[in-house]
Amino acid sequence: MQWLHILWLAAGWLRKYAVTLALMVTLVAAMAGAALFGAAPMPQQPPNGYDVERGKVSLSWSKGTRGEPITLQISIGDPDFSAPIVDKKMNTNSHNVTKLERGATYYWRLIQGGNASPTAHFQVSRYNARF
Repeated sequence: MQWLHILWLAAGWLRKYAVTLALMVTLVAAMAGAALFGAAPMPQQPPNGYDVERGKVSLSWSKGTRGEPITLQISIGDPDFSAPIVDKKMNTNSHNVTKLERGATYYWRLIQGGNASPTAHFQVSRYNARF
């Protein structure tokens, strides 16, 4: 009976702190991954969901701390990147995208060492755009 009571208390504690524990484990895993393998590149500009009012936009990203080259991928209306319009190795941390289509949503990400960054996107205005 005493063991059942101890198990019941432990299960209650685990339920109460499960979310906090899961977040801590995720944070420690991310920190360990960054320490062991370096930080991956991350999209920075334009802000995710940005509305472009003209015919070009400048993308920029952090290079991270990994030694592998960075590949930039850009697709129109396809967050899965099945047919990217740009799939290019980059030596810099920025790229200008020109000749944008009105009303289109562009998705972009960075790949380094086989790992993809979070996907960012921007929309091009349908109206009053200065092209």
